[in-house]
Amino acid sequence: MKRKYVGPAIGLLVAVCLICAIWGLQQNGTGGNEGRENTLSGLEAAWNAGAYGSEIDIQRTKDRYYILNHDSTFKRVAGDSRKPEEMTMREIRKLSIDGEPIPTFEEMLIACRGRMVLFTELKGNTADRKMADDAVSIVKQYQTDAINSIHAEGKSPAMDSK
Repeated sequence: MKRKYVGPAIGLLVAVCLICAIWGLQQNGTGGNEGRENTLSGLEAAWNAGAYGSEIDIQRTKDRYYILNHDSTFKRVAGDSRKPEEMTMREIRKLSIDGEPIPTFEEMLIACRGRMVLFTELKGNTADRKMADDAVSIVKQYQTDAINSIHAEGKSPAMDSK
């Protein structure tokens, strides 16, 4: 399936339309059981289903890595009631979602590079200005050829400070 690159001039319009159109793809495993949310297999399933992009959620770990997780804890997806901000990357690497490791933001960017657009939501108590700045920096480092949208969950006063 051939996909066309959409230039940055209409990026915002495309981002708004696509986030509405694809919200359920990654959140609901591409509309079925093909892949779990916020996983590399979920991203692959979205790609195989013909998606132009996917929505992901990132949170910061205790040791300042960025990992993918929608909820405030890992209870629903990995059976662990701890929050990402309470855990180190080493501890999180021991968790799995249906046998698949919890991916980092960088791993997801590498997996979609040249194929899909990511709509990245900053989640949890660590969604602050530093996370926003870091996310933009990481996207620039790993993803130079696709439009990306980064947004914070709700209205957080923490976004005003570093």
